[in-house]
Amino acid sequence: MVTANRNRAGNETSDQPVTVEASGYPLNLSMTINKTVFRLGEPVNIKIRIKNIGNETLVLCFTDGRDHPGFIVYNFLNSEVYHFDFFYLEFQVFSKISPGKEYSFGNYTVWYQKVYPRQNYHLSKAPPGIYYIVGEFVSVSLKLTIRTPPITIKIVG
Repeated sequence: MVTANRNRAGNETSDQPVTVEASGYPLNLSMTINKTVFRLGEPVNIKIRIKNIGNETLVLCFTDGRDHPGFIVYNFLNSEVYHFDFFYLEFQVFSKISPGKEYSFGNYTVWYQKVYPRQNYHLSKAPPGIYYIVGEFVSVSLKLTIRTPPITIKIVG
């Protein structure tokens, strides 16, 4: 499900939260971004949630890198410019998620409009322009990777 408004140019823009979802049985992954147009340097708030859509209770491990959510930022050329993973979360070793229950990874995480050149991974400020953000959940325990459709955002100077 994608919730957004289209501006006159046909691009999606919204000053309201935008949510995208993807499923990989037995999980549904959703990512919500607080809006789609940001001022240069303004934090981009991202909320990532998983929901058990299966019939059995799942046991996921979030502290050793086996099961982890994150997000990927692509520029207008579809080149990856930033990748964030919740590796080695400290708040819980194992989590049981019953059928129909949802697990949220904190109130939200933030992309601070930083990008890295692929050659040296030194973060720099993202220039104004169009970016695509994709939510991701990688589970070694369940042997699956789920990625949401992208949410298009615009950074203005």
